[in-house]
Amino acid sequence: MRRVALLCAVVVGVGTGATAQPLPANAFGALGMYPKRLSCSDLPTYSEPRPAHRLASAHEGDGKLRRSFATPDTLMIPGGTSAGLAVGQQYFVRRLLLSPSKERPSADAPGTVHTAGWLTIVGADTFAALARIDHACDGFIKGDYLEPFTASTMPDTVAAPGDTSFDAMGKLLFGNDGRRSFANGDLIVINRGSQHGVTAGARLGVYRDVKAGGPLVPVGQAIVLTVGAETATVIADRVRDSLSAGDWVGLQK
Repeated sequence: MRRVALLCAVVVGVGTGATAQPLPANAFGALGMYPKRLSCSDLPTYSEPRPAHRLASAHEGDGKLRRSFATPDTLMIPGGTSAGLAVGQQYFVRRLLLSPSKERPSADAPGTVHTAGWLTIVGADTFAALARIDHACDGFIKGDYLEPFTASTMPDTVAAPGDTSFDAMGKLLFGNDGRRSFANGDLIVINRGSQHGVTAGARLGVYRDVKAGGPLVPVGQAIVLTVGAETATVIADRVRDSLSAGDWVGLQK
C-alpha cells in the first residue's frame, strides 16, 4: 500500500458515487475514440510471436522489389490452402517492435506488438493466397505476420469519477508505436487486467511519484477500454500534465 499525503489525494474531477453510467453517444467524442481506432491499438507480449503466416510481397509487377505496401496493393501470403488460408478469412497484420536496447520480450519487460491494420483473403490456391487491405493503421511491411481478426468493441458503460484505491496499484507501460509519454486521448497499455479486478469501462486515477518514496501527485485519469488477464488498454482522460511510462494507476471506486 502506498502512503499518499492528503494534499495529493484529490484527483481532478473526483466526485462522489462511482456507479456506472450509460455510455452516451459522444462519451469519447472529445478524445477521438471509436472502434476502428481501438482495433488499431498496439498490444503487449511477454514472448516473441511465432506466427504461421507472414506477408511476402505485393502481387503487382514490382511487388517483389518493395518492402512496404499500402492500399490498393494486393498482398501475397505463402502457403495458401495447404497452410489453412481460405477466401473470406480476415486477419490482423502485426509486427514486434523491439526496444532501443533490442531487449526481447519477457515476463519482466513486455514487448510491443504493433498493429499495422487488417486484411481479407480474396484468393487462394495450394501454394499462396492473395489478400485485400481492408484498413491500414500504418504501412504494411514485408515480414509482418497475421493473426485472426476480431473487431474491438467499446465499453457499454463508463464509471463515474470516484475515490482512488491505493492498494495493488499498477503502472503505465507504453502507448502506440512504443511511445513512453502521453497526452489526453492517447491509448496506453497498463500492467493490470482482469486478474487484478480491472473491467472495461472502469476509471483509473493516474499518479506520479515525484520524489522516490514521497507523496504521489495526481496527474490525470484514464478509462479502461479493453481488458486481458494481466494487462489492459486505457485512454488517457482529464490529463493535467503529460503522462509517462511508469506513472502509477489505481482503480477508482
